[in-house]
Amino acid sequence: MRGRKSIPTKIKKKTGTLKRCRTNPFEPVPGPANSEPPEFLDDEAKNKWRELFPELSELGVISSIDRDLFMLYCSAYSNWKRANDALKKTKQIYRTPNGAVQQSPFVSIARNWMSMMTKLAAEMGIPATMRSRIMPQTGNGKDEDTEFFGY
Repeated sequence: MRGRKSIPTKIKKKTGTLKRCRTNPFEPVPGPANSEPPEFLDDEAKNKWRELFPELSELGVISSIDRDLFMLYCSAYSNWKRANDALKKTKQIYRTPNGAVQQSPFVSIARNWMSMMTKLAAEMGIPATMRSRIMPQTGNGKDEDTEFFGY
């Protein structure tokens, strides 16, 4: 696929960028995601899950299909935090026994996990630029889908 990545219709509705010609009327609508974090995640990843899941669920950007992607995001956060904590305990740059200056391996490890988190967040449609465009619900009681398609 070339060009921009497509944005889910639900996100387009929330950001106010919905145009009928740019939507897929056959886009699958997955069910809601289970709010409990998977048991195999470590404590840091579970805490991140519990911190972000309610907000993402409320915005409608996470569903049962997105659960694994969100799990990977939380796991990447946990790994990044561990590498960052290890980096705080050591020097970022040090001298090797032969006198050469070398960067701590934790710098590149933390950078790699941070890059992974950024990519996963973009795949889920939750970067800050997307959130800044989300419009509040009008609360007029009309179903947005039926109102849009004129049913």
